[in-house]
Amino acid sequence: MTDNPSPPPVPATPPVPARPRRRALRFFFLALILVGTLLGGYFLWLDRTAPTPPEVDVAHMEPVVAEAIRKAHGLAVASPRNANAWGEYAMTLQAHDLYTHAQECYTHAERLDPQNPMWPYLRGDCSTREGDPQEALEHFRRAVLRSSRDPSAHLRLGELLVASGQPEDGAALFQEVHRFDPQNPRAHLGLARVELGRGQTRRSLSHIHHCLAVTGDIPEACLLLAEVYHDLGDQELAADAKQRAKVGKSTPWPDTYLHQLYARQQGLLAVGARAMAHFNAGRRDEAIQELTTLVAQQPDSPKALGTLGRMYVLCNQPSAAEPHLRQSLKLDPELVEVRYYLATALFQLNKIEEAVAEYRTVVERKPDYVEAHYRLSQCLHRLKDKVGTLTALQNAIRYAPNHDRAQKNLAIVLFELRRYDESVTHFELAAALAPEDRDLPVLLKQAKAAAARSKN
Repeated sequence: MTDNPSPPPVPATPPVPARPRRRALRFFFLALILVGTLLGGYFLWLDRTAPTPPEVDVAHMEPVVAEAIRKAHGLAVASPRNANAWGEYAMTLQAHDLYTHAQECYTHAERLDPQNPMWPYLRGDCSTREGDPQEALEHFRRAVLRSSRDPSAHLRLGELLVASGQPEDGAALFQEVHRFDPQNPRAHLGLARVELGRGQTRRSLSHIHHCLAVTGDIPEACLLLAEVYHDLGDQELAADAKQRAKVGKSTPWPDTYLHQLYARQQGLLAVGARAMAHFNAGRRDEAIQELTTLVAQQPDSPKALGTLGRMYVLCNQPSAAEPHLRQSLKLDPELVEVRYYLATALFQLNKIEEAVAEYRTVVERKPDYVEAHYRLSQCLHRLKDKVGTLTALQNAIRYAPNHDRAQKNLAIVLFELRRYDESVTHFELAAALAPEDRDLPVLLKQAKAAAARSKN
């Protein structure tokens, strides 16, 4: 038997020389350092070329507001490529009515975080407040595309489309909300407006009732209800709905994005918003207490004093309002809104001639202040100045032709001045604007008869 031959020996792998291995490691670490340096330089270049957050003059702001703005600005400067830092600064600016700078910051936040619906939504809110609805539409459209099941953007865009003369596009958005939230009162109210525009009064009525079942007698729904009943020819129910609108309490709609915005309000704006919420809910004592505390903290703030005085006027406490409003104007005579409420307090106190002087100053400084013209007419009527009353009412309807009370009172004054044809015209306008006013048909008939007699 022959033995198996032995396999040939496997040659040993020669060892890698130590020096080439060290060279490879040294090259690897040098490459890492080079890449890290390049990346660091790149990100440093990005930071240096990033836009600079706009700086706002806070010298004359409330200290708490100035501090909030400075803090948010500092965060944006420290993190110029962070969308949340830009957004936080934008919201802080917008919460304190600094819309132009806020828009600039939202632009950068959206560029850095293009999928977040909050940034275009709040840009749309800024555009709305600045009186640019067309620009607002584009921002809200982007917000809708990026939002999932939160209805805030859909409802806001739908309402703006209806107001801009695009009701069918608005209806599609309301229907989309209605599909996943059938009880949403805001969607029902939007659909009610669309159906009324289509001439579908019964469908509109159904949507309004669904809305009111959830919200109670909110004024905007009650006024739309009055319009529907008027179209249906039921003037008694229309009058009842208008009365419900007068006593109903208006509350803001739930809104995810605006809620976050208002959470950033500081100082007078925040306290004023809380006070108005108390007032609208019927908690007048709490509203006054909020503002009294604010004035105690800021006794030399004309806006704080003016806001408290305004609340006293709204609560029909003119004696308490007058000193606060006068002190506010002493500190800042240019506050037109405060002067209007001082005039109103004087009117409530039956200090008619003083009220006339203040209302005249208001309309000189702000000629389109409709309610100031109207209340001036009431004062002049008390003083039996028919010509002055006539002029004030004419000025009121120049800026607000649909002011039904001004149209009615103007017709009455024209009738008293024996300008019967003009009186008839304005009685007809008033009757169209306030069909529930049962005095107007009688007055219109008298004016027509007088006009006919004057021509014979």
